[in-house]
Amino acid sequence: MATKHIYRSRVTAVFLIPLGVFMLCLSAALPFELQDPILGFILMGLPLIFTGSVALLHGCAAAVTRIEITEHELKLSVPGWRGFPVPPLRRASLGWSEVLAVRHRTEIYRVAILPFALDMPFPVDVFAIDTSRERFILGGRSVRRLTEAIAEIAARSGRPLQSEQKVWAGLVGTLLRGAPPWQQASPGKRTEPAGN
Repeated sequence: MATKHIYRSRVTAVFLIPLGVFMLCLSAALPFELQDPILGFILMGLPLIFTGSVALLHGCAAAVTRIEITEHELKLSVPGWRGFPVPPLRRASLGWSEVLAVRHRTEIYRVAILPFALDMPFPVDVFAIDTSRERFILGGRSVRRLTEAIAEIAARSGRPLQSEQKVWAGLVGTLLRGAPPWQQASPGKRTEPAGN
C-alpha cells in the first residue's frame, strides 16, 4: 500500500472561525449596550472587529490549507497571501523532481503599542518550498506538525533544508504589503534520488 501523509489544521479552524464570528457579533452589539456608543465603539468595538477579522480569516485559511505527501507526488493547498490569509487559494500537484529547494527562516515582527514605547518583537518560523512552477510559503501554525511535514518534503525531494538569516519586519507593513522578500533561491544538491 502506498504511503500517504496528510498535514492540515482542522482543529485550529474549528476553534478560530467561531471565535472570530463571536467577536464580530459582539462588536456589532456593543453600541446598543453602552451609554456612550461612539467612545465604546472606538475603545472596544474597533479592537474586537480587528481581532475578530484576523481570527476568522486565519480560521478559514487553516480550514483549507493542506499538505499531502505520497511516494510519487506532493499536493499543496496554500493561501495566496500569508500576511493576511485571504483568497486566492493556490493549489498544485507536484512530482518530487519539481521541488528545487526547501528553505526556512525566522521572521521577527515588531508590534509597537505606542510610538517609541512597548516595542514587542515576536518570531515566526516560515518555510518556503521552491518548485519549478512557483514558490509556496507556509508560516506560523498554518498546519499542525508543519516542521515534521517540511522535514518529510526535504527528505523525499532529496533537497536538504536550507536555513536563512532572520528577517525583521513591521506587522502593519507586512499586512499591507506582504512579508519581506526571500533571497534568490539556490537549488540545494539532491541528497537522494527523486521519487523516493
